Amino acid sequence: MNALFQGGLDSGAIDKAKAIREINSLIKWQTARKKWHQDKTRQKMASGGGDEHGDMMGGMAGFKTSDFGLNEVSHLPSLIFSVITY
Repeated sequence: MNALFQGGLDSGAIDKAKAIREINSLIKWQTARKKWHQDKTRQKMASGGGDEHGDMMGGMAGFKTSDFGLNEVSHLPSLIFSVITY
């Protein structure tokens, strides 16, 4: 990532200040998503999860993909897409 960033700066393809703002935005978004995920997982595990008594998986059996926010991601910072296109 550092080499990609430096290469973008050297070639004049990116604005350093704008790129740093977008990178910081991405870090903030990822940190918040990680906290949300951990809280959701703790809540799911604490609830017991599975419907059957004696369920060996405990809270694991009750997980769905939507529990991890995959269906709720509204957007990713534009840096990801601009980096992919290089």
